[in-house]
Amino acid sequence: MAGDDSGGAGASRRRRGTADADKGKGQVPDVADKPSSSKTVQSTTTAVNKDATPRTDPALFQPQDADAHQKLLKRSSVWQWIEQGQVALSAGRGEYWLRCRLCSTVFRGSSSKAVHHFLKPQKPCPFRTGEIVDELVTNQRGKVKPSDKKTEYLLKNARGLARCPEGGEEHVESGSDAEDPLSEPYAPTSPGAVCSTANCTHSCHGK
Repeated sequence: MAGDDSGGAGASRRRRGTADADKGKGQVPDVADKPSSSKTVQSTTTAVNKDATPRTDPALFQPQDADAHQKLLKRSSVWQWIEQGQVALSAGRGEYWLRCRLCSTVFRGSSSKAVHHFLKPQKPCPFRTGEIVDELVTNQRGKVKPSDKKTEYLLKNARGLARCPEGGEEHVESGSDAEDPLSEPYAPTSPGAVCSTANCTHSCHGK
C-alpha cells in the first residue's frame, strides 16, 4: 500500500511538471530585447548630432559680436549683408560659417565667398538689389559673367539710375529739333551787324 501511494504521488508530480513546462513554452521573454533597442536609438541620435552643422541646423549658427562685426565692415562692405559665425570645421583655412542677412542662407567661406553669394549665376541671393551688385562690382572686385543676363540687367539698371538726377529723366533730342535751324543756339550780334544764318528773323536784319 505504501508503494502504491508513493507511485501515485510521483506520477502526480510528473504531470504537474509537464503542465508547467507547457505553459512556459508559450511565454517569450522580451526583457533581453529592451537593452538592444535603447542602444540602437542612442547610437542613431549620437550620429545625427555629430553630423549636424549650421547649414543643416541653422540653430547651431553663432554670429560674431557687435565689435567683431564692426571690424569686418571696415575691411569690406559685403558684411553689410552677411554675418560671420564660428570657425568652420576645417580650421586653419580661414573659413567661417556665414549667414546672409537677406535670405538667411547659411554657407561656409570667406569674404570672397560672401561676394560670390550675390553675384553667382546659379541660385544667388533672391533678395539682392542692383545697388548691392553695383557696390560689390565697383568696390569689392566682384565679377559678373557675360552669360549672366539677370545680374547684368541689375547692374546696368542701377548704374543708369545713378547717372540721372533724382526724379528726372534723360533728355532725348527729337528729329524735329535736330532739323530746325531756329532751335540751334546763335551768338549775340551787335546792332547793325548782318547775321549769316539763312532765313534769319532776328532783329539784326531789321525784320
